[in-house]
Amino acid sequence: MQALSLKMKEAKLNDVRAKYHRLRDGAFDRAERCGFEFILFLEAWMIENNISKADLHKRLGCSSRTAQRMFEEGRKLTLHDMVVLADALGMDLHMSLDFKEGTCKPSPDAP
Repeated sequence: MQALSLKMKEAKLNDVRAKYHRLRDGAFDRAERCGFEFILFLEAWMIENNISKADLHKRLGCSSRTAQRMFEEGRKLTLHDMVVLADALGMDLHMSLDFKEGTCKPSPDAP
């Protein structure tokens, strides 16, 4: 992909920021929000690194429509989808779990 001009890159990143604000203000469940945040992160990273969705579909070995569909709002991504996307972009996917306040905590003796 040809490198984007700084102005074009900033415009695309502004689009991602606008999507993030819709996410923050929208009525998404926690799973949808997690998948949507993941996609927004990838989209911003791809813009910064001059990787188009066409490049991504080639890396994934799927149709351009399948790759495009992963970026649609409201798309529920599976953990498998996230791992495949991260692998295609040469990234590692790390997850963390935090206990909510007032819930059971693991025993300090737990391995």
